[in-house]
Amino acid sequence: MRVHQHLLNRADLPAAERDRAQLGLAQDYMKAGLFDHAEDAFKALEGTAFDTEARLALLTLHERSRDWRAAVDDAQKLERAAATGSYAPRIAHYWCELAIEADAKQQIADGDAAIRKAREAAPQAPRPMVVAGERARKSGDHAQAVQHWRLLLATHPAAFSLVARDYAASALAIGEQAQALQELLALNERNPSLDLLAAIEMLEPQPAVQRERVAAHLAKHPGLSAARELLRLRIAERGSGEEAEVKSIEAAIARATQPLQRYRCAACGFEVQHYFWQCPGCLNWDSLPTQRLEDL
Repeated sequence: MRVHQHLLNRADLPAAERDRAQLGLAQDYMKAGLFDHAEDAFKALEGTAFDTEARLALLTLHERSRDWRAAVDDAQKLERAAATGSYAPRIAHYWCELAIEADAKQQIADGDAAIRKAREAAPQAPRPMVVAGERARKSGDHAQAVQHWRLLLATHPAAFSLVARDYAASALAIGEQAQALQELLALNERNPSLDLLAAIEMLEPQPAVQRERVAAHLAKHPGLSAARELLRLRIAERGSGEEAEVKSIEAAIARATQPLQRYRCAACGFEVQHYFWQCPGCLNWDSLPTQRLEDL
């Protein structure tokens, strides 16, 4: 830091070298964790030959500090510069984060505006559809939630398992379980998963029928999770008198399947039990597949 500060204090330093020293100082601040100083140092590079590099660093800094509005501004400037590809999907994520923050503060109008901007930024991105449906469900508007999630089903069927159970619950709430059941059965034929089967069970709670579905899934896609689910259904069907050792086997399989029910980042390999749109390990967006490890 002192070397770069000394260089910047030299009156005879050429402009290009001064900008290079400014960049070095900003990077020094970042490495030292002095983020306020780093932000000011990077902003001083606006309009220079290092403008794009500084803007990318600011974007990273604002993501780390969860300053989503500043991140939107950074990404929009990078988008207009068209120097490093499209930032539209990332901008949509930022607006979704802002919508979630607004809802946490009971600022519903701000949340509505943020979701609109997310969908404007990236009309085909899956997350705004997911969040819009979740917000509608939490407010009690199940019909609106179903509408948002049906759009997700049509455009991003692979991501639908993330909301399958909530979708089933909302469809039940508005009396559209028959249509929802047909939609989920058709989707499960194309993209089978235990999450979809769990949602189907909510819409058609017939143990014998569900057991047949899980048995068929297990035959086509052998896995511990499906075996455990089939055993659970058999225990439920036979009643509370099921042998204790069978229940012990089911409990042991349940423990063994826990690592298989995680999501794994395609960029860094970080594994999480619950889905994240941004990997907690490497901070990449959309790097976690929407299928669990056992369903891949």
